[in-house]
Amino acid sequence: MSAPEILWRPSAERIERATITRYERWLREKHGRAFAGYAEMWKWSVTELDGFWRSICEFCDVRFSNPPAEVLARREMPGAECSSEPS
Repeated sequence: MSAPEILWRPSAERIERATITRYERWLREKHGRAFAGYAEMWKWSVTELDGFWRSICEFCDVRFSNPPAEVLARREMPGAECSSEPS
């Protein structure tokens, strides 16, 4: 079986402007997190849920009236939620 034909590739300019590119650069500069590519970043995002979601909150400047004790109190999807209760 041959590989499927690639129908579209983003330009270098589009990749540079992409939010995920800024996020990956921010992770490297702010937290020393470097990834070999998208697949490695994805794996981190699904295996290190707390670290990933904390970084998303920080990167997106999410503000809480009461900072949550845990990023994910429930990990079920759908239904994940923050916890304001101390852990």
